[in-house]
Amino acid sequence: KTKDLIELVQKHYQDMLSFYGEALGIRVARKHLGWYMDEANGPAALRREILTSQNPKHVLCNLPEALAQREGVWARCRWEQSGLLCQCRFW
Repeated sequence: KTKDLIELVQKHYQDMLSFYGEALGIRVARKHLGWYMDEANGPAALRREILTSQNPKHVLCNLPEALAQREGVWARCRWEQSGLLCQCRFW
């Protein structure tokens, strides 16, 4: 269930970026991501990090952790500073 929600939100985010273009899509997506994360009741610092990020890869990589809080499922993302590698794992 949580995995399906995460995939849905990630797809929604990617679709908004495709539709609006990256620069505008990032801004438009913020309110939607905020609503999803409000329901998940995740950490405020992670929410702020996602909503202020200008890097779509970083957002996509951190969404699982922000959304998994909803059902007590732990998700962890290790973001490499190079921006080239994102390893998301679910436990």
